[in-house]
Amino acid sequence: MTYSPNVQIIRSPHRKNYSVIANVALEDSRLSHAALAILINRIRKPDRKFVVPVVAKELKRNVCTIRKYLRQLIDLGYLDRRALKNARGQYAGNDYLLTNKVTDLYMDMNQVDVTSKAKEAL
Repeated sequence: MTYSPNVQIIRSPHRKNYSVIANVALEDSRLSHAALAILINRIRKPDRKFVVPVVAKELKRNVCTIRKYLRQLIDLGYLDRRALKNARGQYAGNDYLLTNKVTDLYMDMNQVDVTSKAKEAL
C-alpha cells in the first residue's frame, strides 16, 4: 500500500465556537501533553478567576496533578502566579495569569538564529 505525500486539509470557515493558540505552545517539546491540555483549557475559557479545583473537575484529574502541571507552565513562562492577600494581609490563595512571555522569547531566539545563519552564509 502506498501513501500519497500530498495531503490536503479542508478547513471549514470559523464563525463561532473556536479558539486560537500560538503554534509555539503546540510545538514546545518541553511542555507535557497534560500541561498543554491545561493551557488550552484556560485559553478557550472566558477571562475569569482561575480556580484549581474547578480545572481539576473539568479535566477529570485530581488537584495535586493539576498543581504539578501548573508548576510546569509557570517554570516554562506560560503562566504567572501571584499570592493573594486578604484585608488583614494574610495569604488568601493564588492569582494566575496566562502570559505571552514564551512567545516573545521564542520569536527573539528565532530572530537571533536567523541573523547568525545569514551572517555565516555571507
